[in-house]
Amino acid sequence: MTEAAIFVVFPLCLAIAAFSDLFTMTIPNRVSAILLGAFVLVAPLAGLGLAGMGVHLLAGLAVFAACFALFALNI
Repeated sequence: MTEAAIFVVFPLCLAIAAFSDLFTMTIPNRVSAILLGAFVLVAPLAGLGLAGMGVHLLAGLAVFAACFALFALNI
């Protein structure tokens, strides 16, 4: 069940984001919210500990901050 969630939710969200970005130049916030929610629910079931989840969330926050800075600078 855990593998099914990983191999269905992640690619589906990426496909939705790619098509939306291709045709409208925007990615809906709900795609990011679904990915975050799915990660929080599936990570413990996949055997990822609290420290591992924290590292993954911190890496996601760092990427978000870098991309937000580039967006704010209109790059």
